[in-house]
Amino acid sequence: MNPQQPFDFNMSQEEIKNIIKVQKLLNNKKYLQVIQEGGKARNKYPENFFFYTIPSIAYSCISRFEDAIQLLKEAEQKFPDSYEVLYQLARSYEDIEEYDEAEKYFKKSYEVTPEAYNDARSDCLNDLGAIYWEMRRKQEAIESWKLALIEDPKNSSAQNNLRDFTNVYGEPSAVSPLMDDLFHFQNIQMEKYFQSKNKSAFQSKKETNRIIQLISDAYNSKIVPKKERLNSSSAFEKTKWFKRIKIDFESKPMSKDENLKLFKSLQTKSDRKSKSEKRKANPQKEPALTLIQGKEFSPEEKSLADFKNKFPFLPEDGLLYITIASPFLISAGLEPERLLEILDEGTQDEDEQNMLLWACDIGSNLFNSVMEEDDKAADDFFYEALDIASDLLDEDEIEKAYKISMEALHKLADELE
Repeated sequence: MNPQQPFDFNMSQEEIKNIIKVQKLLNNKKYLQVIQEGGKARNKYPENFFFYTIPSIAYSCISRFEDAIQLLKEAEQKFPDSYEVLYQLARSYEDIEEYDEAEKYFKKSYEVTPEAYNDARSDCLNDLGAIYWEMRRKQEAIESWKLALIEDPKNSSAQNNLRDFTNVYGEPSAVSPLMDDLFHFQNIQMEKYFQSKNKSAFQSKKETNRIIQLISDAYNSKIVPKKERLNSSSAFEKTKWFKRIKIDFESKPMSKDENLKLFKSLQTKSDRKSKSEKRKANPQKEPALTLIQGKEFSPEEKSLADFKNKFPFLPEDGLLYITIASPFLISAGLEPERLLEILDEGTQDEDEQNMLLWACDIGSNLFNSVMEEDDKAADDFFYEALDIASDLLDEDEIEKAYKISMEALHKLADELE
């Protein structure tokens, strides 16, 4: 934040010169000198909060976060209504990932910041949104970034956060673009359920699992078969469509066998449609019957053959694992739009095939680490996934991609329970 807290006009010229001197040292990254000169200035001008906040930033820059917090807590006692002191305290708690304390002080800082300093208020709300995102309170993060832009429409950080962390529906981005439609459908249907029951949240894990499963069943049976409509519709059109879908929330979710039959039915329809399109494109070349030793393929075998034709280098569960590991692929430089094309059409590019194999290995190990009941075996799968990821990514990239993938996996695990 660029503080606009006004200078005290009772300050001497010498005091102002000291502030400017310490600030210049900070700008020049001479952090130890900032700490030293700030200490001298505090002894001489104990009622000036700048000689607390500027050295606290220097402490944070050299990872002495506890020293920064201790200094700022002293300042809080002397200047309880200084929005800049409270803001720096929030930032210091954020540095050590004490997000509850950071949230408290960002809110305090915002409350005491004069309305005239709209850019400072906006920065505070933007940073509050950032910690909400880290705390997995994603909807609150989105709302905080929107409020930041109301305070200051020119806040580029808040603009970037809304752009990077929301999807076409204005909702928190899913772990993969492939899941944005599903989660939007879930949000719409959950809101309809809560309204019908006159409540705002699920009351038990059993209720949560049942309703989420009913919503997933409806999506798979009423939305997924209309893939062309889904791909060609705008976000507005899909929202209207999703709202028109009615679910009997008193019914029972599909059994595993029913889900399997639905899946096989969808695969068979997709396979028939693909063959029909080929016949239209080449009317003189009717496809020969697919036989093995005189026996025609079953629908399931045809679906598997179609998958193998597109991805002969992947195991049968490869697409599931690639979807799980899609954040790793994107971190490794594969554009999301290209990933969607590959999943729909396949790829003959050797480099892309190698990337898919790499992601498949990561995804399968992450999946097994979540589903495995034995803790030691789960750890083995986990570390194997990270080791494979390190072939193309550094530690920070792996950590970021892992967090996103695991969020999706835990959602999947909850639905499978």
